[in-house]
Amino acid sequence: MRIAFLYLLLLALLGGCSVNNLEPNQTATFLKYYSETGTMNSKDVVVLEDGFLILSTYTDSTTLLLKTDLLGNKLWAQSLTYFSGSSITEATDGYIVIGDSINIIDGTTFMQLIKTNKETGARLGSTFIGTGAEHGSAVTFTANDEIIGLGYTSTAQGDSILLQGYSLDLTPIWPSPRKYLSELPGNSLYDENERITWLNYYANQSSVSVTTVLHNNEGNESNPTLFDDQILTNTEGDIVKTPGGFGLVQSVNSNGESKIGYASLINGSISSEIIIEAGDFATGNYIGYSLTNTLNGVLIAATTDEHSEEARTDADLLLLELDIDGNIVPEGINQTFGGTGDEIPVKIRRTTDGSYLILGTSINTKGAQQTFLLKTNSKGLLN
Repeated sequence: MRIAFLYLLLLALLGGCSVNNLEPNQTATFLKYYSETGTMNSKDVVVLEDGFLILSTYTDSTTLLLKTDLLGNKLWAQSLTYFSGSSITEATDGYIVIGDSINIIDGTTFMQLIKTNKETGARLGSTFIGTGAEHGSAVTFTANDEIIGLGYTSTAQGDSILLQGYSLDLTPIWPSPRKYLSELPGNSLYDENERITWLNYYANQSSVSVTTVLHNNEGNESNPTLFDDQILTNTEGDIVKTPGGFGLVQSVNSNGESKIGYASLINGSISSEIIIEAGDFATGNYIGYSLTNTLNGVLIAATTDEHSEEARTDADLLLLELDIDGNIVPEGINQTFGGTGDEIPVKIRRTTDGSYLILGTSINTKGAQQTFLLKTNSKGLLN
C-alpha cells in the first residue's frame, strides 16, 4: 500500500521549513521537519517520558541535540561544536552523546563522550580516548548505572573495536579500553545480564557479525557471521534486542539489486537468515536501515525506489512488518511514505503507547537535507 505524503511533497516543493512553522496534529501521530544552517544528517533518537530527543549533525563539525514534546514540537536545541555525534542515550542525571571530537586544524579525531543536562542540553562534561585516529559509534546506559562506549581505531596494523566503561561522571572504570580485532562497528549497543552486544561490518562488505562479550572477559562469548560471502549494498544496518535474542536488518545484493536481509539470533546462534526478494519485492531496490519490536515480530524501516510513476527513481520510506523468523506478517504493516525527493530512515523506535517513531533525513529535489520525525499509530499509519 502506497501513501502519498502531502506534507512531504509540499515541503519538497517549498524547499523545507522549520518545525515551528507546522501546526501540531490533534492526534497522537505527526510528521515534523527540523532544519539548521547547512546540511542535516540524522543520527539517533531516544523516546523519553515527556517527548523525544533527536541527534543530528550539520556542517562538517557541529552536532545538534534537539528536544521535542510528545507531538514533535521543538522545545529546545543545543549545538555541540567541533564534534560529530553518532549515538545518544539517557542516563539518570543527563544525556550521553558519543562521537568524534574533531581537530579543525589537522582533521584528527578522538572518540569522545559528552554529557549534557536534561533541561537545555548544555554540556556538563566530556572525556575522550585516543591519539588522533579514533571514532565513537554507540553508547548505552546499564542497569548498574554504568556508561558503555563503543568505537574503533584505524592504525597501520589494522582496525580494532574499542570498548570502554565509564561512571556517571565519565571517569573510566576499566584500566584501559578493551580492544577486539575486527572491522567497523554499528551504532547500536546493548547491555543485558552482564553481556555487551554489537554489530560489526567487514571492509570487504561480504559479511557482518554479531559480537557478544562478558563485562569481565575480553574474549568473545559468541561471534556468529551473517550474510557470509554475499555483497552488502549498505553498511547502515541495525540490530535490536528481541524477546528471544536479537534481530538484524541488512541490505544484500541480489541479481544487481539491493534487497532487505533479515536474521534472528537465539542464545547467540543464528536462528534464521532470509533475503526478501519475492512477490512485491521481486524487482526494485530495497535498503534496510533500522528495526524495532512489534507484537508480531519486528518492524523494519527501509527505503524503496519502486514507484507507480516509472520516471521516479527517488527513495521512499518503507515500513515492513516481519515475524521473528523473517516472514512477512499477513495483514501486517506494509506502508510506503514519500513525495518527490528522498526519505531515508535512520532509526525506528516503538513508543510507550504502542506507536512507532521514525527518525530520518529528507533530501528534496534541490538537494537540501533536513531531519524529519514521523510518528505513526500502531498500524503504521498517520491518523
